[in-house]
Amino acid sequence: MSKGLSLGHCRTCSSEIVNSVNDGVFRDGECEACEYHRYQTQPRLLEALDELLCQTVDMDLAHGIALTEGEEQARAKALAAIAEARA
Repeated sequence: MSKGLSLGHCRTCSSEIVNSVNDGVFRDGECEACEYHRYQTQPRLLEALDELLCQTVDMDLAHGIALTEGEEQARAKALAAIAEARA
């Protein structure tokens, strides 16, 4: 049993989250270590998503290939996420 107030378990690694010991800054269900890892890898994930769009969907558009409604929605969602992350 931990010495601090248990806040539940990390949604990523399932370790116990203890108030003021390993609770994260954002308090979104991850322990501090998993939260930090996600924070550190976010720029590479953003870059990978941007490159994936450029090499697939945007390439189709550049070659006059129409997107399906689902592809258009997914592209819009990805572009919005990229813009939000860069804001």
